[in-house]
Amino acid sequence: MKDDSDIVAVALQLVNDHGSDAPTISRNRLVEVTAAGNARAARFWRAVRHACEHLLTQRGETATAAPLRRPSATPLPWR
Repeated sequence: MKDDSDIVAVALQLVNDHGSDAPTISRNRLVEVTAAGNARAARFWRAVRHACEHLLTQRGETATAAPLRRPSATPLPWR
């Protein structure tokens, strides 16, 4: 199977299962494979994320952005 059809299939499944959270899920997977040093998988998941965003745009939905985390003002217990 070609990569393009795999990308579309995975993106479609993510959007159908998770709706507007699909880009966030694919971005999390992208971070995981990038940290593992797998460039081919990173390209795949980057394309899946873009495909998810495109599918949501076509459906008229917006992707939910992951909330930004602010550093805690309280000291960490091991410091």
